[in-house]
Amino acid sequence: MKKIIYSIIAILALSIFVQSCDLDRQPLTDLSDETFWNNESNAELALTAMYRGGMVLKDREFHDWWSTCGIIFFDDLSDNGYDRRGAKNNYSKITNGNLTADNVYILNAWKGAYDRITKCNRFLEGVQNYPDGAKKTRYIAEARFLRACMYHYLACYFHDVPLITTVLTGDQANSVTKTSQSEILNFVVTELDAAAKDLPLVSELTSSEVGRAIKEAALAFEGRTLMFMKEWDKAATVYKTIIDLKDCA
Repeated sequence: MKKIIYSIIAILALSIFVQSCDLDRQPLTDLSDETFWNNESNAELALTAMYRGGMVLKDREFHDWWSTCGIIFFDDLSDNGYDRRGAKNNYSKITNGNLTADNVYILNAWKGAYDRITKCNRFLEGVQNYPDGAKKTRYIAEARFLRACMYHYLACYFHDVPLITTVLTGDQANSVTKTSQSEILNFVVTELDAAAKDLPLVSELTSSEVGRAIKEAALAFEGRTLMFMKEWDKAATVYKTIIDLKDCA
């Protein structure tokens, strides 16, 4: 009988304890969107991650469009490039007729772009919780610029690709479809034009901000995209705007 009484008391005590605990709390291993974006340092940390990308390999290897050897990679796609490691090297295979889908540099170009796009999408959703103001406006413009640049490369080199502008669930990510190259390019032009309006001029950057997105860069990518689309008059107008900005600086 005593054992039964003790068991009942223990159950009641446990029930009271559980009810008194606040179980609806943010996991200790996760960052809360409610508090993360109220901190300027946190917002800038997330911003830096977008610029950095995510694929960190050897400096002498291509791992995304803005890697150290990115320009060399583009030369290897033309008559200007030559890789002394021979025809079996993955660089050489890009242009010697042996290019396959599992080429590591092509895979890295694709993965690196979508890694940065994912970071931009996450940032653009999270930054909505950041206090309104000039900094928030600039942060959004930088994210849109970086994402648009990745889609510029993807559309130019891969043509039809998935256009992803939100954070996807696992199921959604496994069911994405391709968007036409023309729609991707139009998206790029729209995003870059909008970003340019809210980005600072290069002359307005402080010494600690060198390397961040600027108005001139957004317009330059916009003009380049328009030329790829053979929209010559529109491209000329954009580049004239850059010249005018330089003259006014």
